[in-house]
Amino acid sequence: MKRKFTLIVLLAFLSFGINAQTLDNWTITTSAVTVAQETSATYVTEGTYAAKVTWTSTTSQDVNSDAFNVTEGAIYTYTLDVYDNTNAGRVRMIIVFSDGTYVYSSVYSVDQASVQTLSITDTVPTGATTAYIRLRFYDESAGWAGSATVWVDNANYNEGGANLITNAGFENWTAAPTGPVITGISSTPWSPESTETVNVSATITDDVSVAGATLYWSLTSPVTNADNGIPMAVTTGDVYGTSTAIPAQADGATVYYIIGAADGDANTTVSDEKSYTVVDPVAHTISEIQTPADIAVTDSSVYEGVKVSTTGVVYAAASKGFFIQDGDGAWNGIYVYDSQNTPTLGDEVTVSGFVKEYYNLTEINLTAYAVNSSGNALPAATVVSTLDANKEDYEGVLIQVKGATCTNADAGYGQWEVNDGSGALLIDDVMYGYTPTANVKYNVTGAATYSYGNVTLLPRDADDVQDATAINDLNKLGISVFPNPSNGVININVKNNYNLEVFDITGRVINTRTLTGNTSIELNTAGVYFLRFSNENGSHTQKLIVK
Repeated sequence: MKRKFTLIVLLAFLSFGINAQTLDNWTITTSAVTVAQETSATYVTEGTYAAKVTWTSTTSQDVNSDAFNVTEGAIYTYTLDVYDNTNAGRVRMIIVFSDGTYVYSSVYSVDQASVQTLSITDTVPTGATTAYIRLRFYDESAGWAGSATVWVDNANYNEGGANLITNAGFENWTAAPTGPVITGISSTPWSPESTETVNVSATITDDVSVAGATLYWSLTSPVTNADNGIPMAVTTGDVYGTSTAIPAQADGATVYYIIGAADGDANTTVSDEKSYTVVDPVAHTISEIQTPADIAVTDSSVYEGVKVSTTGVVYAAASKGFFIQDGDGAWNGIYVYDSQNTPTLGDEVTVSGFVKEYYNLTEINLTAYAVNSSGNALPAATVVSTLDANKEDYEGVLIQVKGATCTNADAGYGQWEVNDGSGALLIDDVMYGYTPTANVKYNVTGAATYSYGNVTLLPRDADDVQDATAINDLNKLGISVFPNPSNGVININVKNNYNLEVFDITGRVINTRTLTGNTSIELNTAGVYFLRFSNENGSHTQKLIVK
């Protein structure tokens, strides 16, 4: 017999504490965080209660507000009172808009023995109609002892008028439900196309046992248990997944769904209603996506907020994304934000996703990914001045600066600065770290990107950073040494005959040989070495770094 679930809004357990209260209009979305009433005046800044938040995991823990309506283009202010006097954790301010924009604010709580007010002000993105507040709780490894606690109160999101957050002062609490706890609801893919079916998963737990779970979906809201039902079964541990997928829907359709679950004592829980919208991407070249309508007015893509598809060759890969190009030169490269796939350099890929301006960096937030072919030639690096490297034209493009002097060997955060006389350019260690020497000239190749208010160049490996002064001196003698820095194998080409001596940092000779044409040597220990080339015309010594 099919079990029926009453459609009521039951929030997941936000506290397993003494008072066994759950916080109205806020939802816990992770399993290692609890929220309890707090009445002490030390922590309460508005009304009678604050929320005491404790978490027991080093992974990020989230508590979300109910969604509220927003006005695209409106200027909003979001503030939150926080008491954080533990060096084991902190809270971050996040706003999630319905168009898919996640505002990950750089504002975090800091350790102090008094209430602090966090605040951010920005503009509602184009296309957004609703939003919700996400309180994200982090660990700090220096003080982590298995748990951390902070207190929050008086959340306020407004667009110049009233506070739009329901139960913003954490005043309303109700008895905790006795049915199963449903958390971590997600749909795959999260932004489907009209040809794709969708599976839904959730973590469902209970203090007795989970007897069963069913997903109900509809093209109208609210969803009830009279709508399309799909049984859910255990996939692993406490994670349940739909036994069959929600069918593919037309472009533009919004699918609403809920999950109902029952435990062994016949107690039931119904999740909050979730939804996703089917969006088919529009195909564009990378140049079309990158080029703004009028660079004198804005550097934002004309397709910001639009779901697009494009094709390019992967020429650089980082931990949470990769760079692709579909041609050489300005406007032909772009960064793809993706923490799931691991492309190989030379892969030609077709990607789909929403175009975002992430702190002024144009990127594609991936929704679909396919490898068309592998082993393709990488785009040629476009040689530019250090001044031109800062232009919007080269954002996401593989570029090279030549003969640029290191004017700051430590600009902080793994960065260093070069200048070829036209203007300064920052080099960052996101993909490859290099220790430069001040006042030495370098040829640097890498992906041009934008972060924290600055254009930065991201070398990919040792071959992307070369000592330009040494290269010029060697070239005059008909000698080439590469790569430098090296991972241990060094290739040497000479046009004339030379005697080679290899010295370690102490001056000890560790290798000698006579060079004619092409050869290679291998140095198995990381460190600094010196190569002395000599013949009847004189000698030249080259510094070599082995990583």
